[in-house]
Amino acid sequence: MKRLILIFALLLIVGLIIGLAAALRRDGPGNDRLVISQITLASRTNGAVVNQTVSFTISNQSPRGLHFSIPWFECRGKSSFTLVTNAYGQYSPVRLPAREVATSTMDLPASAGSNEGYLFCCMVHWQEEEPILWRVGRKLEPWVSRTLFVINTQWLPPWESGTLASGWTVASNVDVEEYFRLAYGFTRSELLEERARNEMARMNTDRSIVVQKRYGLDSTDDTKLKLEARSAFAAFCAKTTNVAENIRSSGSPPPPAPHK
Repeated sequence: MKRLILIFALLLIVGLIIGLAAALRRDGPGNDRLVISQITLASRTNGAVVNQTVSFTISNQSPRGLHFSIPWFECRGKSSFTLVTNAYGQYSPVRLPAREVATSTMDLPASAGSNEGYLFCCMVHWQEEEPILWRVGRKLEPWVSRTLFVINTQWLPPWESGTLASGWTVASNVDVEEYFRLAYGFTRSELLEERARNEMARMNTDRSIVVQKRYGLDSTDDTKLKLEARSAFAAFCAKTTNVAENIRSSGSPPPPAPHK
């Protein structure tokens, strides 16, 4: 009798874990989970020194915690487009709890003048954290899998078969496409045409040849800078191209051209 009660209790717990895990496995479109807003250019005083700063808010609009990092950002003079400061590479992720907001502030170099406006653009990578129920279910292994194997031999627990959502968000204090056009001359149509050419080349030639042609140049600082910026622009276009195409196909007027 006690054994039956134990089995029933275990099945009840397992069923609750699976049900809630499945319900929480996805909570809406991944592209809308992390939002960057309120990019501001300001100054702050550190003793007798006045530092120009760039700050922006990062909002987690998901009911689940996220981990984010800023692998790329640039700041340029608004009139001269001269590079003021930039950074790219891997950074330690920061945890942002569900429905909370964080503020990121960056000091500009002391050489940055206070009389000129600035253009700023950044790319933020995010990944959702594992649900608590997945961690609880993992601690109950192997009893969970052994019990449910009797019911369904094909069953895999969500903490083994599931995936964690992740994505990229690109933002600027001006229109994002306008920033890349002004700073590098990149356009969405040119990027999509290049992608189509690369896909065609990949279908007709060996991949190693395509890679050699695309990345065969010596990686000078300017080349590296442009490649990193192009990666950020490609991430932005990949995220927004389908949305733009859906708007046009619905009969709505196309979006206005960016101001020059």
